[in-house]
Amino acid sequence: MRLAGIACFRGLAEHLEWWVTSRRSLRRRHGEGVVMTLDAQRTSATDRARLNGQAPRCDHVDLLPAVEYGPPECKGCLALGQTWTRLLVCLTCGWVACSDDSPGRHARAHYRETDHPVVTVLEPRSTWRWCYVHRRTV
Repeated sequence: MRLAGIACFRGLAEHLEWWVTSRRSLRRRHGEGVVMTLDAQRTSATDRARLNGQAPRCDHVDLLPAVEYGPPECKGCLALGQTWTRLLVCLTCGWVACSDDSPGRHARAHYRETDHPVVTVLEPRSTWRWCYVHRRTV
């Protein structure tokens, strides 16, 4: 019994030493006292950024064809009798569906089915675009 307790204590001590070492390493990489920001997916936003503070380039935008948008309605929501908050347009095929802040989240479902990466909001003169692959605006 006594030896088991000592072995358990050694295991705890080794784990504690690993934790302290990893925390020191993290502080060295991100600077002492600097708060590391996390995005919605709990990944480090500072690790993803380049040295000049800009996010890495999204090549998906360069590959987008010119498409005609579908009708200004979410067919998935209409079929279910739901309402949408905002409509997004797939910039690969022109499919119109509801955004993530709508109950159906049909634009995200379209991405999962087709792997079409970039959408924009269905509003005149909007320059906002979202890349599902990179999980950020582009």
